[in-house]
Amino acid sequence: MKSTLFLSMLLLVLFGSCHAQVITANENINSPETMQAPYVVMVSLDGFRHDYAAKFGAINLLKMAADGLSTPAMIPSFPTKTFPNHYSLVTGMYPGTHGIVSNEFYDPERDRTYRVGNREAVQDSSWYGGTPLWVLAEKQGMKSASYFWVGSEAPIQGIYPSYYSYFDDKVPHSTRINQAIDWLKLPPAKRPHFITLYFSPVDTEGHRHGPDSDEVAAAVRSLDAELGILRQRLDSLGLPLTLIITSDHGMTPITGKDPIILSELIALDKWKMASTSNILLMYNPKPEEVEAAYATLARDTTKFFTYKKGQLPAQYHFGQLPVTGDLVLVAKPPYSFRKSIVPPQAGGDHGYPYDICPDMGAIFYAVGPRIAPREVAPSFESVHVYPFVAGLLGLKITDAIDGKAEVLAGYLKKK
Repeated sequence: MKSTLFLSMLLLVLFGSCHAQVITANENINSPETMQAPYVVMVSLDGFRHDYAAKFGAINLLKMAADGLSTPAMIPSFPTKTFPNHYSLVTGMYPGTHGIVSNEFYDPERDRTYRVGNREAVQDSSWYGGTPLWVLAEKQGMKSASYFWVGSEAPIQGIYPSYYSYFDDKVPHSTRINQAIDWLKLPPAKRPHFITLYFSPVDTEGHRHGPDSDEVAAAVRSLDAELGILRQRLDSLGLPLTLIITSDHGMTPITGKDPIILSELIALDKWKMASTSNILLMYNPKPEEVEAAYATLARDTTKFFTYKKGQLPAQYHFGQLPVTGDLVLVAKPPYSFRKSIVPPQAGGDHGYPYDICPDMGAIFYAVGPRIAPREVAPSFESVHVYPFVAGLLGLKITDAIDGKAEVLAGYLKKK
């Protein structure tokens, strides 16, 4: 195992590639029992809002809804950011439980910061709680693969997916699709039964141009065409396979006007801060300074809400882990936090709580041999996807999770 991993890493460093190097993390084989198990390919479309398919005529996704299971809007976890929600999808835990509480956050106990662009942090398994689906599968003798997903580059509980790649968003979508098909053409002993794929252009265009733009419409239709090709190629394999298309969050318009400049409200020199555009985590070990700042910031709720650790609304499930911050500031749409006054930039954003911004709603489509056509589930939280996938694969859930199997189990045909 170590020699194979070292060789793959060496080739990556020496020769590079026009696309992400696929790493074989282990030479294990599927157990005799799991070789008979079904397959699941789970695809994430970053920033794909719940209404985009109908709004922009995504014919292949709409056909998936007609052929299988969908929902009007899947409810993302708080905060509605990329890393927390991708990790919630594969652990069945809220961010306040699994610990990836934002795209950037600080751990006061070890004086370190997690950032999505910091590869050392992203690959450090100590940040990640829970048991991701690929870890659950590998522990139970089932091979898995990931062409990008949050957490898949770290040895969580000492385990990688059998096959994975370091994130590189320049990798063509066709390369990712081809790799998934190639994995499913491997001999049964080496063939992964759980595969993740990730695509981001809809999120990128949503940020740049806003969710109602022609650019987002074009990105949705282009990606939808590629998903149609993926589904056709998967169907041609003749495997007992369920295809799941989901997203991490939606997108809402912002104007960029009248930003929230926190330095104008309180002195920040004694605070550690981890900021995204609309969720601000603030850390201070001195209770008296936390109380004083809270008293000032909580007076006005015109543009944002201020919460103490453990006192956020119950539906946010944000918990009291040290990484959640001593104060949590939540902007109201369309407002954002800024370090300084900058020229207004219109576009789109996410991160806002779903209960105050339904535009954060995500998607969920599933089609496969155990799913009847035209099934529509009432809106459900994304943490319930984990037990649904585990059930399809025949995996036993070994840890306590926030997701509930009964939420989606009723939409499956009996074996």
